[in-house]
Amino acid sequence: MRDRVLLMAAQEDVYSNAIAGDTENSKIYDRLFCPTSVYYEEKNYSLIIADAGNRRIIRWLFTEGSIRRRFKTWWKKTQCETLIEDIDCFGIAVDDRGFLYVVDSVKGQVTRWPLRGVSGLLKLGVHGKVVAGGNGCGNCSDQLNNPSYIVVDQDYSIIISDTGNHRIMIWFEGFSSGKTLAGGGGRGNKLDQLSSPQGITFDNFGRVYIADAGNSRVVRWTPGATEGEILVDSSASKDEFNQVTDPRDFAWDNEGHLYVADAKIGRILKFKIDDS
Repeated sequence: MRDRVLLMAAQEDVYSNAIAGDTENSKIYDRLFCPTSVYYEEKNYSLIIADAGNRRIIRWLFTEGSIRRRFKTWWKKTQCETLIEDIDCFGIAVDDRGFLYVVDSVKGQVTRWPLRGVSGLLKLGVHGKVVAGGNGCGNCSDQLNNPSYIVVDQDYSIIISDTGNHRIMIWFEGFSSGKTLAGGGGRGNKLDQLSSPQGITFDNFGRVYIADAGNSRVVRWTPGATEGEILVDSSASKDEFNQVTDPRDFAWDNEGHLYVADAKIGRILKFKIDDS
């Protein structure tokens, strides 16, 4: 396994190159081990990476060129900086105020950290604030169990894949407990159940899309619904390009296409989502 972040570019030809982790010039301190999440900081031309295997959050700063210059010179000079260490990190998110949210899957909590330019949080003596969970692992409304992915909405509410509890939770800013958005009826494959949910995302209508990995399907829940609808699964009756086996995470493009990462097959699937 090669633990690295790849840059994909489409110009005259489509190609990829390792820009963080397992690169030609990587040193021991700037190698990655099982990275799980990444966020691109446009103003700093840097990546924030959940380097889960090394139990740290790092910033990978590109000191030569930018994404608007030729890709082949973008990563020639890089700087790796540890922002947070000794944390069992998984998912990360950043809000428009510049706060970094980090999921600690072992402690069952989400912490919030202020990002300050290119200076390390550790050097500044900054500590994270628990904003969700933090009451030990469990299935109560103020607890999480092996949380994984996270999304922060425009109201700064935190939506969390509470993977071990087979549910999606929402934590409103300033609240001491969360509310179940989807699942919560125990592990199962009924329309009101989830099994080890992973990635989550929203559309413009507030509908939540869930990578229901344990059930090999992608489901969508509308606000206030008591059950979800299956968008795609592993049904043998479907075309192979309309199947998923181990969905993990999502991305959107500007044309409304939903991209799904299928970890077991090792591919990215593209779907057109109905706006109605």
